[in-house]
Amino acid sequence: HRQGRNGNMGSYQKETSQVHTELVGISSSLKMKKLHLLNIGFPKTGTTWLFRQIEKQSWFDQEDIPKEVNIIEKDQSFNQYVSKYSQYNYSANFNPNLFKLGRNHIGLVNTIKSSLVSIILRNPYEQLVSYYYFSKLGATGGNQKPYENNKDLVQWTEDFLQTDALSNYCKIIDRWISSFPNTQIFLYDDLQENPVKFFERYRTRMDLPRCSNIDPTPIFVGKYKISPDDVQSFRSKFKDKIHKICLNLAKKNYI
Repeated sequence: HRQGRNGNMGSYQKETSQVHTELVGISSSLKMKKLHLLNIGFPKTGTTWLFRQIEKQSWFDQEDIPKEVNIIEKDQSFNQYVSKYSQYNYSANFNPNLFKLGRNHIGLVNTIKSSLVSIILRNPYEQLVSYYYFSKLGATGGNQKPYENNKDLVQWTEDFLQTDALSNYCKIIDRWISSFPNTQIFLYDDLQENPVKFFERYRTRMDLPRCSNIDPTPIFVGKYKISPDDVQSFRSKFKDKIHKICLNLAKKNYI
């Protein structure tokens, strides 16, 4: 297990007064039952495959709730979020937007005492390329329409690397670990190498009941090919920025 260390969070973007109101006014009667699984990783890190393995287990009783749910919506308070899941013994929310939550929103999540947090880390080069083509091709099986994306891979990557999500990757993980010291960190490489062993490792660390019928084939988005020259050009162009991200993850013993 790669144990993260708590870091100095510094100042974060100011959040709405609604968060503070929610934090003070949470009803003690709204509680999850046994376990509320949260995965805070980026898109294209294997969370759809992982959720599908969990939802088909006989002990997983969550129904009619999608894989990804926002903690707070314009028409949904945090108490309503908790109420949505509270009837189930086992529940899961694998929404990539969780990764971008600020300190106060994470404080709300931390009031759910049955929450257990995980993250799957993937090589940023691979994750960026996969996410780019996912945005152009849509989800595997045609369940999700492509996003509006008229940019080429390089332009799209340049824009994405400017976002807080990647530029402050380690700080965001630290932010979660400061509230959830038992956050479990997994590697996408292990999922690719052996999905069944990866899931057993996940099941053990996340304290889940016995599982069966694990799909040995990870989910891949569409078919796309990049020439070796383009790969080399892509890696060379973003080498410094991505190397810095990976170096910071290694210093924290996250990878």
